[in-house]
Amino acid sequence: MKKAYALYGKEENLCIYEDNACHGYTQPLAVEAASFFCRVFGVEKRDSLHLNALPDEQLQATGTGNVKGDFPDAKTIPDETDRLAAELKQNRRRDETRDWLWKKVLYERIPWAARPRIAEPRYQMRIGEYVGKSVMWWVQKNLMAYGVLISRGQVEDPAAFPVVVALWDNGTKAIAEHEDWIKAACAEGKQVLVVALPGVGNIEQAFLWGWNPYRAAYGTMYKMCCDLLYMDDSMAAMQTYHLLRTVVYKICAVS
Repeated sequence: MKKAYALYGKEENLCIYEDNACHGYTQPLAVEAASFFCRVFGVEKRDSLHLNALPDEQLQATGTGNVKGDFPDAKTIPDETDRLAAELKQNRRRDETRDWLWKKVLYERIPWAARPRIAEPRYQMRIGEYVGKSVMWWVQKNLMAYGVLISRGQVEDPAAFPVVVALWDNGTKAIAEHEDWIKAACAEGKQVLVVALPGVGNIEQAFLWGWNPYRAAYGTMYKMCCDLLYMDDSMAAMQTYHLLRTVVYKICAVS
């Protein structure tokens, strides 16, 4: 940034001032901002400078303070986003969409052998006639997923039974909520693999800094989603890749 300003001979116009405040515009910041504008625009600075905020009605550039409503042709960002999405959808070819989506899902992933780890019989969960086996496997380098493989009775040859992959918002923490559905699937002679992708269900972090839960509105999950977007990636694409690796490796068929 300094080099860019230097090209125009305006190095002195680039400065930073910090105050000990959290997300607020403080009096010291206002004074420094006023001093900056005085210097840049050649206005004489007063020796004693104290700034008071103007009343809201004096700050409004429209009658109500809002553009939408005061101007009939005003549009919101969601309005423009919807319009652009519809336009792109109409002009997009199916093969282009597939290629773009596939590149997003595979974006800089590092494939890794699954090497599933299945709980020994003594650590398996048994509730009535149902058996639950904890399973962990690699979905990419240095990143593991977790799941519970549920069957009706002990399955000697897992490969001989079809498997249903269950993917819910809370992963393995949502098993109790879907008990009837799981029982119905098992009654049809199927195994159910309830999947908890990285950061979900029983492998979800709780409190990292003591002030914000992992899945809070502005918690760790929010930051991770933002970081991925800045990296031209996304949580949806990453977790799609993890689920595909789970299916490809046929985790359920490993005894």
